[in-house]
Amino acid sequence: MANYLDDDKLDEFSQFKIASITKIFASYLILILAEKGLLKTSDKVDKYIKSTKKNDFSKITILNLMNHRSNLQKDVFLETYEKFTSISSFIHKILQKKLFMKSTTSKPTYSYSNLGYILLGYIIEMVTDATYIEAFDKFVFKPLKLKHTTFGEKLNVKSFYLHSKKLKKTKNIRNITFFFDRLWNDILYS
Repeated sequence: MANYLDDDKLDEFSQFKIASITKIFASYLILILAEKGLLKTSDKVDKYIKSTKKNDFSKITILNLMNHRSNLQKDVFLETYEKFTSISSFIHKILQKKLFMKSTTSKPTYSYSNLGYILLGYIIEMVTDATYIEAFDKFVFKPLKLKHTTFGEKLNVKSFYLHSKKLKKTKNIRNITFFFDRLWNDILYS
């Protein structure tokens, strides 16, 4: 059974939410962009995202973000739900918070970070001059002929509703991953 809510049957076109496996696809896209000369994995993040008093991006590289070795927090929580019209307005908002767990002068250690991949998504948009989804379509899905791999636009409304009801129990604190599920539809289905 593909969906217990609707009693859907599995077939060759069934899609599954692959969640954090999306990060592997994002890393693949970064490597393609590096191969095309649009960025280098050794680029300091502050080449793309300006450092602030609270967040020094001059010591970490794109590769650090890809390898979860940036000392960034796993997620960012916003105190209130806000509707962001663009990824840049969202990045501007979160840069007002301290995003690093440790000083960036500390040697980067492994720490799983959804936030790092959100920043990579922003960098992908900057260097391709396209949306995250358009960049995936152009550089990954079409060349690999992935006809049944899509972003969240095919979300099951019932399962989204159940997921959002759980989040409402968190006293209006919104998880960044939930936000990006809505702004970018950034979770792949394959």
